[in-house]
Amino acid sequence: MSGMSYRELLAQHAEIEKQIQQARNVARKAAIEQINTLMAEFDINPQEIGRKRAPSSLRPVPAKYRDPQSGATWSGRGKPPFWIKDQERTAFLIDRAE
Repeated sequence: MSGMSYRELLAQHAEIEKQIQQARNVARKAAIEQINTLMAEFDINPQEIGRKRAPSSLRPVPAKYRDPQSGATWSGRGKPPFWIKDQERTAFLIDRAE
């Protein structure tokens, strides 16, 4: 061990965290300046860079099944919840006319 007390180590940790944040801020500022320079050089607007929509794997999927007792829903993707597991799923289908 280093021979430092717990409190001394916590103080050192806090100081290092502060230095890390300061270094990140400096690097971030430089990165933003570089991005702005490149955007101006190549006539790029922010809309061209921004994510237009989430990848399909991140988009929410509408519920397909509903538990009539609890009102809980399930999209039909992933592990089935306990209320529908090993049961005929058609009885739980959500009527889209609702």
